[in-house]
Amino acid sequence: RCPPATAPPAATAAVAAASSDSAKLNITPADVQWRREHCTPLPRWPPSRFSHDQDWVTLADGMAVADDTLWRWAGGVEGGLVNQRTGGHINYRGEGLVRGHGDKPPFRAAAAGRGTRLHRVPIRADAHRQDAPPCERPPATFALRFVSSSTFLEVDDGDGTVVARSRECSDLPACLWDLEPQPPPFADWLAVRSRLTGLLLRMVDASHPPFSG
Repeated sequence: RCPPATAPPAATAAVAAASSDSAKLNITPADVQWRREHCTPLPRWPPSRFSHDQDWVTLADGMAVADDTLWRWAGGVEGGLVNQRTGGHINYRGEGLVRGHGDKPPFRAAAAGRGTRLHRVPIRADAHRQDAPPCERPPATFALRFVSSSTFLEVDDGDGTVVARSRECSDLPACLWDLEPQPPPFADWLAVRSRLTGLLLRMVDASHPPFSG
């Protein structure tokens, strides 16, 4: 099981050795392609399972790599996820809410701050196989814990929105994410795949009807 607050020393040391950018997560686009060929694909939720787009709400429903599903890891073991489209961070807003805007109106893309800090906890995906059978090259899977609340980034099983309610990340796939490096010209960016929905983490921008969350 994934520990509620800290990773095992060996795993923490491994992540600490990683660079602050996605290109040095010790995985390459070639590795990902090889893994996709030899591992069973994750089951994918149908579009009908997801909520409708609302301003600044993050969903795990991205079908393809695009500017709203590309992310940059800003930091080391402790850092944050920055969306390419909005230029803002994923932000913990309290009471389990995760948004892409800052903490005070008028709401704009969230700058780095207390609520955006995430801790990367590496997971041996081949040891947590409720979502897919074992494969020869397991994915680069992480749990992502908000430092301010000690709650994990996870997918709501009802509508696919991204929340942060749980202080423990079990071996269920709702709180597990594959970090997938991209080939040029997006080599500095990651796609972040939910192991629950099988789809990509996507940030909705402010081009939709106002949302007060």
